[in-house]
Amino acid sequence: MKKFFLTAALLGALSLNASAQFAGGTGTADDPYQIATAAQLKSITADNRSSSFVLTADIDLSEETDGFPLPAISGSFDGQNHVISGLTLEDGADGVGLFEGIDAPGTIKNVIIRDFFIVGGSWCGLLLSTNGWGESLGGLVKDCSIYDSYIEAGEDVGAFAGYANSNFENCRAFNVTVTGTENVGGICGRVADNYCTFHDCVFYGNVSGNKRVGGILAYFNTTNNVTDDIVFKNCVVYGSVSNATGPTGGLFAVPEWYVECVDIDNCAVFADVTGQGAGSFGGNALRGDLTNSFATGTVKAGIYSHDGWDDDWNGGLCAVNFNGPISDCYFSGSISADDGAKVAGVCGRNWPGISVTKCYYNSDGAPQGMGDGDQPDVYEAIALTPEEMLDLSSYNFSDMSRWQIVDGYTPFLANQTAPLTITECTTTRIAGTGESDLEYVYLLGSLSESIRKDVVVSNGSWYVDLEDGDVQAGETIRAIGFGTNKMPGFEVKEKVSGSTGISQNSVAPTTNKVEAIYNAAGQRVNKVQAGQVNIIKYTDGQTKKVLK
Repeated sequence: MKKFFLTAALLGALSLNASAQFAGGTGTADDPYQIATAAQLKSITADNRSSSFVLTADIDLSEETDGFPLPAISGSFDGQNHVISGLTLEDGADGVGLFEGIDAPGTIKNVIIRDFFIVGGSWCGLLLSTNGWGESLGGLVKDCSIYDSYIEAGEDVGAFAGYANSNFENCRAFNVTVTGTENVGGICGRVADNYCTFHDCVFYGNVSGNKRVGGILAYFNTTNNVTDDIVFKNCVVYGSVSNATGPTGGLFAVPEWYVECVDIDNCAVFADVTGQGAGSFGGNALRGDLTNSFATGTVKAGIYSHDGWDDDWNGGLCAVNFNGPISDCYFSGSISADDGAKVAGVCGRNWPGISVTKCYYNSDGAPQGMGDGDQPDVYEAIALTPEEMLDLSSYNFSDMSRWQIVDGYTPFLANQTAPLTITECTTTRIAGTGESDLEYVYLLGSLSESIRKDVVVSNGSWYVDLEDGDVQAGETIRAIGFGTNKMPGFEVKEKVSGSTGISQNSVAPTTNKVEAIYNAAGQRVNKVQAGQVNIIKYTDGQTKKVLK
């Protein structure tokens, strides 16, 4: 009996001690630990990682020099749409991110990340290093966003996780740069050992690497725990995806050869793709269905040399298709090659007997619809002129109710937001209109900085009031709308009118802190680069262009 009371007292003391580290709560699902400061965030340890946590305030990590990454959690972490900003990790270590990872049955949701800068080794991400590991299942990452951040790492790198064994839902990256050596993805670098899905995910930024690069995911190499669920659904990619030496996909680069389950449905790629074995949706190669999807960017292709074989075919939709089918898709962009590689508007090399139906391509942007293995009397790869592509009656999709169109644009998906209209664009206000159910507007300036003022949206109209220095005259503003429970759609652009401009002088004396530094390509860097143009953003909104 004495032992019982002693143990109970000890447990009570431990519980009180844990609670004292946080702003409140007891760590249960009904009463999560409350986190309001950086110190409280760093109080997540291996001992309490299975608990429940909730953010109650924005947290600035710019002055934090240790304590990250946080341990992998198996409980829940709800950011409640508060912002965690300013984390810098530059030691090149393996397995870094805000968290080491998440393990089943954990959940991370409603987290907003801004201004992270990470230089790591293998399996690194801005939010997580890993979502599961080896044969261990990961958790669920949902309703999370990342803004204005940069990660440079080695093998297995992505904005949300480097390596994953579980699912991502409604994860969005805006103005994010992801660069690495191998298995580099906008959302995740590599899926291994267990099944994983990407639903309602958006990547806007730049993804680059040297081997296997994809706008959402680079590499999928498992058939374990396969379900009937679609791997990529309602996903959208903007920006650029580039690769120096391997298969490249605007959405997805490549699966392992034995995988036959990577289905893609209802997705859009607006990104430009450059690489070997390249395509807007799949590189070399697709091993699953590609349906009801479209791409509008440019593809610059090369020969993919591997295993003693030169694979020279590339495609507007995919480079190689091993087990399709491909149906109800179009490519309105252009595809080209300059090193002897071969190109086609739909599919570069299609495995015999795999169906290609009701697919369309821009006749001005590609020399042919299908490449190696073409059977014109079997495959439906239909050429349309640019003018015909703007007319919905030119298409004969299996289910026309899944598509819509507005004047001046090619068709887009029924659950996709119609393009915005910008009616005012000055140094003091940007405004416009959209659909009646418009919920959110994302604005990006040409100085590679998201507009940080809140955009007011009401009954299909939207505006943001700006202060001096938020934008510069002549700067190009890019706008994307999100309707309620809808995918984002076409990006619209407008130049800022006004009289002020960007200073071309060297760094002027200032009492303000430097907020971020970018190179001329818009990629965030950790210091001013010698011999290059640098764009410095200060905390008071001033922007300076500097040549050191």
